[in-house]
Parts: sequence; structure tokens; C-alpha cells
Amino acid sequence: MYNRAKGAFTRIVPQREVSWRNGGLGALELAVRVSYLDLNDGSVQGGTDTAVSSGINWYWNRWFRLQANYAFEDLGGRPDRGPLNIFQMR
Repeated sequence: MYNRAKGAFTRIVPQREVSWRNGGLGALELAVRVSYLDLNDGSVQGGTDTAVSSGINWYWNRWFRLQANYAFEDLGGRPDRGPLNIFQMR
């Protein structure tokens, strides 16, 4: 969440914390990003990298969150080119 008055990002605080008794689900945040990187320049042939990544953050309360991210990358224009799949969780 971005705070315009402070010019900075602030922490996300769920309106209802996760609670099995009271039915609180916390807060969910979804994100998707597409990026492209071209490392070729004149005689330097570094190849290209196209990436699509997605993530979900589950905020239980103001101090605890679970994160899961998946990225698919396609390296091209190099001898070691090919697809790359990455899954991260913390």
C-alpha cells in the first residue's frame, strides 16, 4: 500500500485477522509481472531473457504473511538457452 503523504510504501494490515473462530480470512494480495531484458550490444552477445512471474501474499495479521511466487523465464540467443521454471515460498 502506498502512502502519498509520506511518499513511501506502508505495511498492509488486514481489516479482519485470520481467525478460525470468528471467520476472519486476513488479506490477499495478487501480483503479476512481465519483463524483457536484452543483453546484446554490438559485439557483446549476452542473449535475451523474457520472464512472466506471479505471486500471492496472504496476510494473517500485521506481523505474519505467507508468500508464494512462480516465474517462467525463457533465455534466448545463447548456447545455454531454454526455459526456466522457478517456484519460491516463504
